[in-house]
Amino acid sequence: MSSSTCLQHSTIFDQSTATIVCVECCRVLDEGLTHFEVNPQKYSTPQENLNDVEEKINGENVIELLEKISDKLHLNRSSIDLAYYEYKKNAKKIQKILNYSNKKQHYTSFLSPEIILIFSIYTALKKDFCPRSIKDVCSASGLSECTNVLKLSAFFEKNKGEDTPSVRLRPLSAKDILLTHYLYIEDFTYEDVKQINQKINALEKNTFSPTTTAAGAVYLYAKTVKSKKQTLKQISTLFNVTTMSIQRFINQYKPCF
Repeated sequence: MSSSTCLQHSTIFDQSTATIVCVECCRVLDEGLTHFEVNPQKYSTPQENLNDVEEKINGENVIELLEKISDKLHLNRSSIDLAYYEYKKNAKKIQKILNYSNKKQHYTSFLSPEIILIFSIYTALKKDFCPRSIKDVCSASGLSECTNVLKLSAFFEKNKGEDTPSVRLRPLSAKDILLTHYLYIEDFTYEDVKQINQKINALEKNTFSPTTTAAGAVYLYAKTVKSKKQTLKQISTLFNVTTMSIQRFINQYKPCF
């Protein structure tokens, strides 16, 4: 049914793009939604005022810094809102933990506002169904290594209270990586993603990381099926993995493609 003949829209929220879409005609009815508009059932008010205090990280406004990082990750408004909400929540949680701790000075290296923000972006994207790896988020944030972010994750796990049950997020899969990257590959469609996933699922004894698996599979699929060879450098840059890791995957699984 075309959009011109669809008179009564049946709508759904598409959380991955922060849009309202008609399931009958596939027309986008509204876009650029906030996190609170996409998830109205979770909040008592349509939108929460999170900008109550003008905070700064390394002299830069938190919101402005978050939007700069989000721009590099190509995030929608909903994901940005959720990341800031997570940042505020995590900062309060950390302060509460430290109030009961006598070793506050030992935690300063990985409890900086910058690390809390990066960790919050990472967790927010997983909750908002558009996950990115910690390495990707750190890279977009200008952080050369992820050690302190991992330490913060361990800190939360260690200090979780009985009244705050742990919510273990599902680990990233190669499919997750593909869904957040394929739009940046020329002539790739969702149908290509489905075919690549079928090939990945058929691989035996795959011990490569999800990111390396996704990158290697895209390289081999583009070369053998799409007949549009991507260079190792292009794939390496897009997926933020080394060319050596991709080459090892190719050497092992080239016959499967």
